[in-house]
Amino acid sequence: TPWMLATVDATAYTGASNWPSATPSTTRYLKPTFEPFIPTGSVVTGATLTNVWRASAAVTNGGTLCYYLETFTGTTSLGTHGSATSPQACTNSGTVFTTDTVSLPEVDTAAKANGLVIKLYYWMSPLCGGAGNPACVKSVTDRAQVTFSYYLD
Repeated sequence: TPWMLATVDATAYTGASNWPSATPSTTRYLKPTFEPFIPTGSVVTGATLTNVWRASAAVTNGGTLCYYLETFTGTTSLGTHGSATSPQACTNSGTVFTTDTVSLPEVDTAAKANGLVIKLYYWMSPLCGGAGNPACVKSVTDRAQVTFSYYLD
């Protein structure tokens, strides 16, 4: 059964509230859920996240909505892609979706693939809200999908 955000279509998820201003918070994130399906004993040769997203409204006054991501298996951190000072990607568009394809080389076993948790940390840059700063916004996600390459050994 396809997950509602597995394809680019008319279904999208809009965050419940505006993202933090100026710096990301590790206590506020988007965490898509993936069904485990890699057979035990498989050799995983690749994993890739496709994130199709945009801001909930046009970001004005030089602002951008940015994100980075962290991968986990259970609660164990596997890797980080981007950071608070070097984002994975940014956008200021409230109408055009951005497609990011992120290789996840740290997901290299069936156990890691089946236990994969991804946290996307979004934030507004620079400080948002009033006094000539950009408006604070939410994120809109149209697709969040992980694709695995593997073979049975």
